[in-house]
Amino acid sequence: TREAGVYLQGMKLIGMTSTVASVRKEALEVAGCEILIIEEAGELTESMLCCILPSTLKRLILIGDYQQLRPKVEHELTKPPYNYDVSLFEKLVINAKEQNSKCLYTLSVQRRMHPQISQLIRLSFYDEGEEQINDADSTNNLGIPFGIPHRVRFFMHNYEEDKVSTRSHVNKREAKF
Repeated sequence: TREAGVYLQGMKLIGMTSTVASVRKEALEVAGCEILIIEEAGELTESMLCCILPSTLKRLILIGDYQQLRPKVEHELTKPPYNYDVSLFEKLVINAKEQNSKCLYTLSVQRRMHPQISQLIRLSFYDEGEEQINDADSTNNLGIPFGIPHRVRFFMHNYEEDKVSTRSHVNKREAKF
């Protein structure tokens, strides 16, 4: 791990998953990592986040949407008063909102999805809040993928799912469709 840290010292940018960062924390420290950007921060529990913070850290930037993705925790501690399934990111965002903090920035324009698709997300997550996400004009020009006649299509069925693990399911008949 020390050798990896020495190797990383010459890098301007280091990218890795949170799992790899927790395993390579010493390498990040040896490399002198001062800035850490964490994408999908809403999915990490407090302990998971703390496991990846190098002692050399000076600035932490958390990116995510706590309204859509939460940590996946299968334990009694998810219930009040512990609320272990609430990420540190969500706690920080809620606290920043209550304090009217200037360190909180919210995406207001999305550029990835056609409006027919983004409307589903907007209505599900942002319909009644102060946060609103609008579509960039360029999203109207996004084409329909080859071989698919509609951008959004719902298919209702009663195919049984097989449970692969406590959180994962598979539906082979649905996949064949």
